[in-house]
Amino acid sequence: MLQEAQKFLDLDMVGQTILDEGDRSLFQEAVQCYQIGSHRAAVILTWCATADCLRRRLNDLANEGDAPAQQAQTALEDVKGQACYEENLIAFARRCELIDDIDERALRFARDTRSQCAHPTGVIPSAEAVRHIFHICIQSVLSQRGYRGMTFIRDVVTVQFDDRHFLPNDSKAEDHCLAILEKVPKRSWPQFACIAAKERPGPLSEIWKQRALVFFRVMLSAADGLTAQHIAAGFQGFEAKEPDFFATLVGIDPRVTNFWDAQKRAQARARLIAASAARITAEQVHSWAVICSADGLEDGDKEMLRQRLGSISRHLIAEEDFLHKKRDDLLNLVQDMLLNEVTSGQAVVAINNLLRTRLFDEKSDAMQVIVETIVERFARDTHYRQLIEQVRAWTGRMLVTLLEMSELFLSQCSDDNPEDVLFVIDAARALARLSPVEVPETFSKVVNRVLRKELFPEWADSESAVGNAFLRQLALLLQQEQTSFPDIDHILVTTALADLDGKEEMVDEPDEVDRDASEEGQLGGADENPPQM
Repeated sequence: MLQEAQKFLDLDMVGQTILDEGDRSLFQEAVQCYQIGSHRAAVILTWCATADCLRRRLNDLANEGDAPAQQAQTALEDVKGQACYEENLIAFARRCELIDDIDERALRFARDTRSQCAHPTGVIPSAEAVRHIFHICIQSVLSQRGYRGMTFIRDVVTVQFDDRHFLPNDSKAEDHCLAILEKVPKRSWPQFACIAAKERPGPLSEIWKQRALVFFRVMLSAADGLTAQHIAAGFQGFEAKEPDFFATLVGIDPRVTNFWDAQKRAQARARLIAASAARITAEQVHSWAVICSADGLEDGDKEMLRQRLGSISRHLIAEEDFLHKKRDDLLNLVQDMLLNEVTSGQAVVAINNLLRTRLFDEKSDAMQVIVETIVERFARDTHYRQLIEQVRAWTGRMLVTLLEMSELFLSQCSDDNPEDVLFVIDAARALARLSPVEVPETFSKVVNRVLRKELFPEWADSESAVGNAFLRQLALLLQQEQTSFPDIDHILVTTALADLDGKEEMVDEPDEVDRDASEEGQLGGADENPPQM
């Protein structure tokens, strides 16, 4: 009994999911029949509630002017009372997209079971079969939220968008939105925008706007060109009462130039820039970036970035198309900000956020200056050191640029912070694993010059902490990634390492000899000069 109960939901709880009161009452009668063992009656009553619900929803859809539903309504009136009525009802419900293919097959099975129970066939369904019919009818029809027409759409945009739990976590939000859209014919998708703009009561809450933006973005991306244009036209209703929200909607889809003229795009951009003075959201940054990708960066955009790039950059991480299309403008801006004491702090934050993005994946003069500035300042400025500490996450092009500046980098290293040389070694290792063919020849040349004592000869001294660190880390790098650095003189590395180890042993040896001699002298002195009695 326990296993049987666990296989199915409690019937009372299942009945509470039925939305219409009349349907719920009829289902409760079916449950009572099931509980006393009248299984055929239970199936018949459940099917009656289901068929009547389908009929009402088709009529409601027809009354709203839906052409396929109006045709279905007329056709069903012509066969009302005939044996084919219920078959046609299911077929028309599918054609009007009230149910999907799986629902259609399941409902035909439920209808056939009802027919066997209603006629003297001798068929008596088992308790499990009855519960299966309950499940089909409730899940396919009776518990569906509204019908897939205007009432359903109105409920989504005026009620569900206000629910904090409307969307699951970020990874499943898109699937959830698509599941809702699949319940509505594509020809009706623009009504989500129109009804939201016209019928949403009161001012828009932040929760509502966040849910709406996610939903509308998914809907537009899933819509074909003509449907998307109609959806965008529906957004127009927000312009007067929610201009900031409307500005965000303008740039919500990459096809912005297909939906809005230059004037609307410019107005939306100006509003988004103005909004950034207080607080700018990820959605607003996305819309601004989409508009700028289409129309370019203007003086107002660059001024906003100079003032807010640090905080905005964390939202730009996801805007790959914008970062790619406007790479030159953005890198030049970051370079100028980095060289300006007033804005350099913002630039450092932005670089830190965008290190792994497409912004830094191509060679440019601006990136050369940016990397050079980081190299020159990291040893004395903790903000720049934070950028160097993330060197393993740099793009391949940034790593190449850094290794081309190996001599400049190493000149910043000293015995005060000998571990600094590890960063250039880490950069070489990261590039060797990412793209070994791109390891610049400059790096090998600089390393060989250090090994031949032509560069930083003081590093060859066994007392040089930075020299020791460099040599040992270099040896480890070659051991791990030997094939990536064929131009480095491995013999020089081995010889220098052996010399270093030998000098360390020699430094240790005199201590041992002196200590032994001292002990020996003390013992000898004791023998030669015994204490006088």
